[in-house]
Order: sequence, then C-alpha cells, then structure tokens
Amino acid sequence: MTRPILNSPRVLRTGAPLALEAIRQVAPSVFAQEPHMSRGPRYAYVPTIQPLQALLDNGWGVYEASQQRSRAADRDPYTKHMLRLRKMGHFGAPPKGADGVPEVILINAHDGTAAYHLFAGFFRFVCSNGLIAGTIMGGFKVRHTVGPQTSTEVLTAGEAVVTEKFPLLIENIDRFRSTATTRDTEMRMATAALKLRYGDTLPPFPAEDLLRLRREEDAHANLWSVLNRIQENIIDGGWETRSLLGRKSAVKAVERVSAVAKINAGLWDEAHAIAVDA
Repeated sequence: MTRPILNSPRVLRTGAPLALEAIRQVAPSVFAQEPHMSRGPRYAYVPTIQPLQALLDNGWGVYEASQQRSRAADRDPYTKHMLRLRKMGHFGAPPKGADGVPEVILINAHDGTAAYHLFAGFFRFVCSNGLIAGTIMGGFKVRHTVGPQTSTEVLTAGEAVVTEKFPLLIENIDRFRSTATTRDTEMRMATAALKLRYGDTLPPFPAEDLLRLRREEDAHANLWSVLNRIQENIIDGGWETRSLLGRKSAVKAVERVSAVAKINAGLWDEAHAIAVDA
C-alpha cells in the first residue's frame, strides 16, 4: 500500500495512482448518483465519475483527490471537489533532466456551485506538490446544461489541456527560471500570497515567513524557486507562529478546493506579471 504524502478527511495525495475506492473515501461527491435537489431541468447531470473514468481509460491516473465541506449538510454529498491527474507514464521518477511533469486539474460540483473546469498544472517530485497555472493561461469549462455528451466534452478538454496549455506552461516555467529576483520582488510575491489566502483579514504571520526554505532545491534567487517556496508554505502551512497577543498556534494547511485553486492561480499570475515586467 502506498504511504500517503498528504492525508486528511478531505484531501488525499499519494505517490501512486489512486484507486476509485480511495477517491471515494475523501471525495464522495465524485460518485454522487444524482444532482442536488436545487438543480433545475436544464441541468445536464453527468456524475464526475463518468468523465473521470474516460480519462482513466485513456492513460491518466489520479494522484490527489479533495472535497470541500459545505455549511449546509444537505449539500455536502454534492459539493465542490478537485482531482489532480497525470499520465500513467509520469508516475515514479521524473523524466531525465526534469524536476516535474505536467498535470491536469479537474474541478466540479453537483450542487450548482461549479461547472467542469480543467486547468493545466505542474507536479514537482522533489516536494510532492503541485501548482495550478494561473488565469493568464486560461483553462476549459464544460457547463452543466442540456447539450452534447458531457463525458466526451470533458475528455476532449483534458486532451486540449495537453496539446494547447502544456507547451505554454513549460514556456512559462522556463521564463520563471531565467528571471532573477530581488528582495523586493520576493516580498511582492509573499505579500500577494497573504492577500490571496487571508483577504483583508490580518494574517497570523508576516509575509517574510513564506520565504522560508524547506529544501536546498528552492534556494535559488529566481522566480521559479521563489514561487515554489511561497506556494508550498502558504498551501501546506505546518510551522508555529504567535498571535499579536503572544499565543502560539500552528499555521494550518489550505484544504478548501476553492481556496487552493484561487491561491495557486493567483500566485502563478503574480509570477507571470513580474516576469513580464523584468
């Protein structure tokens, strides 16, 4: 059995393809048999498991599954969920000379809070972590309305992520690697990360904490290293901080699907803006 790299009641990330039963344990809404009662007759209900199975049958594997909680108990079995997939040949060691591989992120819900969204992402083996490319790169949306077969549309969109978005993703990464950073640009990124996670609420730690180094591979003074360092710190948390009143507390990981997607995409877009200005 593969040891989970990240495991909580609503998030499971491993180093091997997840079995459907493992996905069901953390993201049961993927397998919902019907939409939430609030959906009308024009809602084309296709459970996520159907397009997911089409992706699995075409050589994809899920390495992370998550589902966010709903404040309304009746919506919980239908709420937003996220699946992160990569080609089966990309499980295991990275290709020679690469520190990671592209991935496809699928987000959906069966309560009307989300259409099918597919984004490009990048999985880094060194930290077992994944980034989501920002809105500047765009993605694909398949709406829940009466029309063509949704499974086919989602599979087509998944392949379009590979053919259209992955080359742009790699181009962006190369540009980030070649963009040197200063203390000012690093703090700009860190401050943006705080804003993305906490909004106008006073954050429980200073922005500079997000620049802390977790591994030597991210010690370089370039935009790619800084982006990865900040993204992992802001998403995974895990260090101790003190409030203004001196109380100790641990920085919690971000698990809510909407927040993970927003923070990842926002950081990518911020990095892109810095690279363009450089």
